Parts: sequence; structure tokens; C-alpha cells
Amino acid sequence: MCLQVVILVALVGVIIGASVAIGFAVLRTSPDDAIPSVGANVASSSGGQDLLMIAERIVTSCSETKLNEDMTECQQLCHANMCCFESGEYNCENDESKNCAAHAGCEALVDGGVVGGSETIEE
Repeated sequence: MCLQVVILVALVGVIIGASVAIGFAVLRTSPDDAIPSVGANVASSSGGQDLLMIAERIVTSCSETKLNEDMTECQQLCHANMCCFESGEYNCENDESKNCAAHAGCEALVDGGVVGGSETIEE
């Protein structure tokens, strides 16, 4: 019982510490350090970091919760790279300029499942 309490307190401490660190990072971020736009040229020396930030933005915008609320941002971020999920001759997955790996979160738009609801069959 005592060990469980210690583990719980440690876990809460880690969560609070992480929250404070994220808060500092957000407050210290200047507009010049903003997340690059999806269409931005990521061929710079920090291209990998830019791609990671784009991927994180897409994953957040295309999460099931966000898609249930409003899928506009996800659609805007993914529009130019939907060919990554096409089949046949229209697939651009091997085109390195499309950065399909960074846009993997866009697949949520083409999964075909019902988002946040149940499918009803009308007869």
C-alpha cells in the first residue's frame, strides 16, 4: 500500500514537472521560432526538425477528437499530400519532395471509418 502511494506521488510529480517544462517552452517561444507551415521549404539544415514539427502538428490536428470537432485544419495541412495515400499511378509515396512520412497522420482523413459516431443503415 505504501509503495503504491509513493509510485502515485512520483507519477504526479513527473506529470507536474513535464507540464511546467512545456509551459516554459511555450512562453519562451518567439514568433520567429514558430512552427513552419506545411508548404515551407524544409531543405534547410534544420529540415529534419521542421519535418518533425510538421508531423506533430498534423498528428494533433488530425486526431480523432479534433476531427470530430472540426476537420478544416487537418484538411488544410494534408491537402497537398493526399497523393501519399492514393493507390496506383497517382501514388507519390516514393517522391521525397512530398515528405509522406511526415504526413502519415493525414491517413486519418482517408481511413473510411465513421469518426465519432455510429453508422446507421437506412432501408
